[in-house]
Amino acid sequence: MSDTLTTLKNQFEQHKGEYIIVNDRVERFVGIGSDSEDYYYLTYNGKQLKWNHCLSGFVVLKGKIDNKDYNEFIRLAKLNDYHYLIAENKRALNPKDYFDFINLYIKGLEGQLNDEFLTKLHLELPEEL
Repeated sequence: MSDTLTTLKNQFEQHKGEYIIVNDRVERFVGIGSDSEDYYYLTYNGKQLKWNHCLSGFVVLKGKIDNKDYNEFIRLAKLNDYHYLIAENKRALNPKDYFDFINLYIKGLEGQLNDEFLTKLHLELPEEL
């Protein structure tokens, strides 16, 4: 395993599921991926999986903003994230919503024939602080 990949996997293990700022967006850090040329931070905004080039870096929010503000991200995810609504049965989704949820992963891979997940996706919400 390359030194870069080891570093990325260590970052993921330390911050998996946490809210981060990456490419000017606040999203959850859910995995590491690669294509034939480079590595990517995988983030999730509740509806879409995004592949963010590892050279962009990220900023961790946990411990850097007030707990009340961090917990607000979690509260909103419980109301809006597709996977949470399905897994927790908090709200009945119609079949179209369910299929949209399944297809979000396919959309995250579109255009990249050689993409590969290097970690298991971590979609669980972080614990409230």
